[in-house]
Amino acid sequence: MRALLVVNTFATSTSVALRDVITAALSSELELDVIQTTGREHAIAIGSRAGHEGYELVITLGGDGTINEVANGVLSAGAPAPLLAALPGGNANVFTRNMGYPNEPVDATAYLLNAIREGKRTRVGVGELVTPTVNRYFLFNAGMGVDAAVLARMHERRTSGKKASDLTYGWLAARELMHWVNRKHPALSIRGHLAHFALIVNLAPWSYVGNHALDPAPHAEHQTALDLYAPTKMGVGALARFARAIFTGADLSADPEVLTLHDQPEIELSSQTPLWVQVDGEPLVQATTATLRHIPNALTILG
Repeated sequence: MRALLVVNTFATSTSVALRDVITAALSSELELDVIQTTGREHAIAIGSRAGHEGYELVITLGGDGTINEVANGVLSAGAPAPLLAALPGGNANVFTRNMGYPNEPVDATAYLLNAIREGKRTRVGVGELVTPTVNRYFLFNAGMGVDAAVLARMHERRTSGKKASDLTYGWLAARELMHWVNRKHPALSIRGHLAHFALIVNLAPWSYVGNHALDPAPHAEHQTALDLYAPTKMGVGALARFARAIFTGADLSADPEVLTLHDQPEIELSSQTPLWVQVDGEPLVQATTATLRHIPNALTILG
């Protein structure tokens, strides 16, 4: 099988040494080429060319942003679409773990090689986020409001050379909720309801802290369309209840202070003021409107 390994050495847990170890292991089973990304969105261009250049499989070694970019390139290019696989090399590695891969790169490589031998493949649906200036596919989640704003602040820190960590994400989220969000007046409009922010989940869990899953929409899976979680209240008691539910994977569909939607083919969001939007952990732009759609059976994942 002719394969391309796309490596992002800027990702949190990826290094040149790790690249070399994984390249050697994959080359035992694959006709492998390796390319290293040079910056943000480079992997989109790589993904868009891969199928037309004869690659049957594209593997990423990096974070969630790397596999998101490759998937966007593959989807934008149309047929012939190669198989995809993602090895963990970032901080959270949500998509890799959600697809059942181990979160340790060498173990994940062994899992991938076994999937190649057994021909194990999974068809997955994706989401699509559209704003007036951006059109982007996502694999496991998107957001508008607080979570996207936190990711934008983290991106600024990483651009300045600071490392990402679960502790830093938690600190930035607390600051955003306490100091930057108007907790009395929700800004986001969703089907006649006002909410403070919206999390849209294509595949649960939404994210991870260490080895612990964060699951505001535990019923989301690739065989269904999009799920939404949007708090309508932001008092201290409500925040504590929401945080506990996210950590335990509790079903909040009956909570009167949370708007939840399940298996939705399309969701419209709007705000009177621009809010950050994100896909798969990557902040994109600030926007006043966003449309999210589900595209079933869009990609084939090895594993």
